[in-house]
Amino acid sequence: MYIGEMIRQYRERKGITQKTLAEELSVTPQAVSRWENGISLPDIEVLPKLAHLLHISIDGLLGYQNGNETKISEEEMESLVGGTPDEPVLSQNQIDVITGYLPGAEKVSGKKILAIDDSAFMRMMLENILTPNGHTISQAEDGKEALEILTNKDIALCLLDIAMPNMNGLNTLKEIKKTYPDLKVTMLSARCQERYVRTALNLGADGFIAKPFQPQGLIDRINHCLQTEKL
Repeated sequence: MYIGEMIRQYRERKGITQKTLAEELSVTPQAVSRWENGISLPDIEVLPKLAHLLHISIDGLLGYQNGNETKISEEEMESLVGGTPDEPVLSQNQIDVITGYLPGAEKVSGKKILAIDDSAFMRMMLENILTPNGHTISQAEDGKEALEILTNKDIALCLLDIAMPNMNGLNTLKEIKKTYPDLKVTMLSARCQERYVRTALNLGADGFIAKPFQPQGLIDRINHCLQTEKL
């Protein structure tokens, strides 16, 4: 389901008017109407508060699937990461300490980037952010499609979600690094517990960005990743 339809459905279910939702988000009612009619997309910075007001998780708002394939993927991920399920979520600053991210990298443009995420909204958002910065964006909705695309395109960087149906991000990462060991991969996920971050790094990830993210923060970390040699 498209994000605009999700917003409309949950807004009406909660008895919230477009005007009230707009006031809570400090946007215009016309902006909410455009979201719901698929004319424009909410800024990513708005998503946490929007999800809270609609009483839905960010994953649910973005339209992530909840079918049996995802449940199988969850079991596979838990077998990979181990640890404690109720482990606290890390902030981006805490993640940066683990990944070794340092600000100040020079701007990089003109790269081919593959966005791998089962949320169409997130893939479109990444394209909207990165295309004006000179990058060319390809899209894959799961790991299997991503591996097919990589055989035909000269990709410089993969932005890879973790929770996906068919083939989760950690297993996708393993397959990418097995076949393309020098290809840069930055995880882009709301699964920000330390066990996920460290497992991804152990599997070869070059960076980790928490959802939701600030557009400039995404660009800065992509610049860093593309300029950093693997130790």
